[in-house]
Amino acid sequence: MPKTLAERARRFQLTANRPVKDLLSGLYVSAFKGTGIEFDEVRAYVPGDDVRTIDWRVTARMKEPFVRRYVEERQLTLWLMVDCSASLEMGGGGNNKAALALEIATLLAFTAAYNHDRVGLILFTDRLEHIEPPRQGTRHVQRMLSVLSNFKPAGIQTDLAAVMEQLRSYFKKNQLVFLLSDFESPDFAQSLRRTAFAQSLHPVCIRHQLEASLPPVGLLKMRDAENGQMLLRDTLSASNRARFQQRAAQKHRQLLDLFAANGTDCLDLQTGDDCVEALAVYLKLLERKGGNRRAHG
Repeated sequence: MPKTLAERARRFQLTANRPVKDLLSGLYVSAFKGTGIEFDEVRAYVPGDDVRTIDWRVTARMKEPFVRRYVEERQLTLWLMVDCSASLEMGGGGNNKAALALEIATLLAFTAAYNHDRVGLILFTDRLEHIEPPRQGTRHVQRMLSVLSNFKPAGIQTDLAAVMEQLRSYFKKNQLVFLLSDFESPDFAQSLRRTAFAQSLHPVCIRHQLEASLPPVGLLKMRDAENGQMLLRDTLSASNRARFQQRAAQKHRQLLDLFAANGTDCLDLQTGDDCVEALAVYLKLLERKGGNRRAHG
């Protein structure tokens, strides 16, 4: 397993096999672009491909299914908004929330780049920390992800309302915005409703396994990374663990309900999840719902 965030950021580009790239690229096009109009190539069918793109002549000749790949003439702009607050460091080492955020950002960025789209990066805490303007190409994505993996923010807390208000006039209409955060923020519901890009906003909720349930390991000292508050929990108590799990589930459900009320579907991730599988399922969901056909900014 890669030991640093920078190594994780290179993993998808260097080691992901062709079926993985084709799977995510195909689903990305289906979810956000629809069927392209310019022929590009014929390639082997992978699960998730639209059966309507099967090239039956090549399939008959090769004795296995092949699909016709198209490219969309219109170019999309995809923004990655990544929370860099202290709570994303929960878990330590290569198993924290920051590493998971970088992994899903890497998949999204390279998938967009492979489809000739522009990709930009916004880093935030309780303020706007850094902006990388959207550009095209894998070299730009490599540099952008290097910035993300090595960035040291000035802030430690999260204030989504303040950040979204600052960005309301920044985005062009109908650009794709993936918001990667644990959403440990003061109330941002009103700002979410007012934000101009809400219709193309795709929240990615990143949680650590310990935030959902506690293991029975005895007395567990926990510190809130953003406010410094220390808590001591007796995890051997089944009732304590049950109350913790119930409160965590209720809090998370309220967050998902907030997104649903604003017409957005959340990509829900926990440390240890398979990001490729989770992203593929999410893109299939967006495809079934019609994706974002107006996102051609």
